[in-house]
Amino acid sequence: MTIQILIPTYKKSEDDLLSLCKKINLQSDALIANQNNNNRKYELDYNGFHIHVIESDTVGVSVNRNILLRNFTADFGIFIDDDCEMVLNYPKIIDDTINKCPKAQAILFNGERQLVNGLINKRKKSINIKHFQQISYAGCPGLGLRKIIQQSNIKFDERIGTPNYLYAGEDSLFLKELINNKINIFSEIIPIFKVIEDVDNSSYFKGYDEQYIVNYGASGVMIHPKTHCLYTFYRLWRLKKRANGIPFKTIKILYKRGMKMGKELNRSK
Repeated sequence: MTIQILIPTYKKSEDDLLSLCKKINLQSDALIANQNNNNRKYELDYNGFHIHVIESDTVGVSVNRNILLRNFTADFGIFIDDDCEMVLNYPKIIDDTINKCPKAQAILFNGERQLVNGLINKRKKSINIKHFQQISYAGCPGLGLRKIIQQSNIKFDERIGTPNYLYAGEDSLFLKELINNKINIFSEIIPIFKVIEDVDNSSYFKGYDEQYIVNYGASGVMIHPKTHCLYTFYRLWRLKKRANGIPFKTIKILYKRGMKMGKELNRSK
């Protein structure tokens, strides 16, 4: 099985991209989608590995991930964000997992949050995924897909994710799409990457402010269009604990505004 690491980034020069490969600890071929006001393709060499680069004048993380999704050429493409670092010998971990579950069309590898010293997936054993709730904790980093996925209509929702007003939730929506399309997903507890930066220092996270609350309400409706009402009380309770300084009455108004936006986006698919 051939593999490519799929890396979305933006505004990088060729030297920046080589530095990024070093920062990520790249030990395999890779495909980089670089949103850099150009439209061209070229290749770089990094320690003998082939780095394919697609530069585009597009904007948005979901758009960039769709470029990667449509264009990877290996048997298996594994999404990694540009603030991650791959563990040593990750190609062997990936290859061993693929051989362990040959029928899997998607594999969600584990990761480690470096600043809080903990695994993202805390299960004690690897499992086949049957329900979205089993992977609702996960983001896009560590998600591996077989090339056959390119033949489907599954893609990231480009209306969600930075720099849209609804700047978060595109990862979860994509994972839900995989579940809805009955993609065979395997969850591997062995980590292949580390998150170098904490979410509170990420480029998109602005804190638990009014925009976050609206985003939270919209994503809840989009991910659970038929059952979101069952989650509303729990999600409002979480917001009350996180959004310190915002009155609970305001939280409910903002959350309902987000729910309305989510319903409108669902209808316009």
